Amino acid sequence: MDRGRLAGHMQRPMATPSPCTGECRVGAQGICRGCGRTLEEIAAWSTATEAQRAAIVKAAAARRPAPDPRRRQPER
Repeated sequence: MDRGRLAGHMQRPMATPSPCTGECRVGAQGICRGCGRTLEEIAAWSTATEAQRAAIVKAAAARRPAPDPRRRQPER
């Protein structure tokens, strides 16, 4: 195999982990109720730079609603 040809197809390591919680439900405002990202941010994630990913995570955290204390949180 030609490693030079394949190098462009390798994914960059993610220093900023995805904020995805696996609870993908987009509300009427176009924001995921699980992670707080917009559909545009979710679509851009795989090609975003680390600086862009950090900005997305920060913006998403500000949009995410506070956890409902009546709902049992999963064990981590």
